[in-house]
Amino acid sequence: MRRAAIVFVHGLSSSSATWRDLKAQLSATPGIAQEFDLLFFDYATPRLSWSPLRRMPNIDTVAESLKSYLADQPISHERLVIVTHSQGGLVVQRFLSRMLAEGRGWELARIRRVVMFACPNNGSELFLLLRRGLMGVTRNSQERELRPLQASVQETQRRVMTGIVHAQYVSRDRCPIPVVSYAGESDNVVSPSSAVSVFPESAVMPGDHFSVITPGADGRLLRALLGNLEKALREPFPEESISSAPTYARMAAHGEEFLAEHQLFGPVAVPTSPWATTQFFIHGGPLEQLSDIDVIVSSENIYLQMSQFFKSSTSGSLRRAAAIKGAG
Repeated sequence: MRRAAIVFVHGLSSSSATWRDLKAQLSATPGIAQEFDLLFFDYATPRLSWSPLRRMPNIDTVAESLKSYLADQPISHERLVIVTHSQGGLVVQRFLSRMLAEGRGWELARIRRVVMFACPNNGSELFLLLRRGLMGVTRNSQERELRPLQASVQETQRRVMTGIVHAQYVSRDRCPIPVVSYAGESDNVVSPSSAVSVFPESAVMPGDHFSVITPGADGRLLRALLGNLEKALREPFPEESISSAPTYARMAAHGEEFLAEHQLFGPVAVPTSPWATTQFFIHGGPLEQLSDIDVIVSSENIYLQMSQFFKSSTSGSLRRAAAIKGAG
């Protein structure tokens, strides 16, 4: 039994067979067979389903299946690297988000890297056309998650960015895991801007939506993957939370961290004139959790350029939250 494993997660209307060429290349690469077991997670994603006895699982259900699959892996696998293609990246992000929501951040510590290829982080414009065709007729629950501006995908991404990508330590609601996103330079299914999205570690690789995970003569795919695998083996495990103190105390100690949940501080007396002071309250945490506020004022930049909604900026977060209408 090797001390590490690579877990491959395929995309929509696909299977573990999509990794056949890459599996053969990795198996023939010196050092990989000695260090890593190659594991392949399969899930139901048929193109069509007319049977009333079968249903297509949605992304949440597939994420739960992935959770049980990883839990069943031997504890001798001290380190896991998850490699995804297309929709598989959304499945893994949903799994990570749900684990954090359940307070199981510590259980994610052995996942040392997530490598995504051609993941529709901001949706696929191609599916805006397909929804008018056969997929729209068959009500493909997985396809709906691939359309641009899906609230469930954006909420998942927000939690992953806060609790995974920007995390500094392990606790119940966070676990730092490097997430690397690769786009295909000629991909017409998932554009490079959608694949790269807000993830700080990203690059563009040769190939279209499918050939981006097929080893080529230039060796770029293999070199990129081997570099990630080497880092996953070499980099230390993250530290645990410095204390069991309240969230805001831990945030202060780490300076660069975010508040994971909304918290209210105050009142704070601020002089507003030579003869008067005004009581202010400070709200900390995700903008999406604010409520009962009539007006929010947000500054832009000196160029008066609107931030893109999917960027991790204050104005982008405000507009993304305002696009979700509900009882809150």
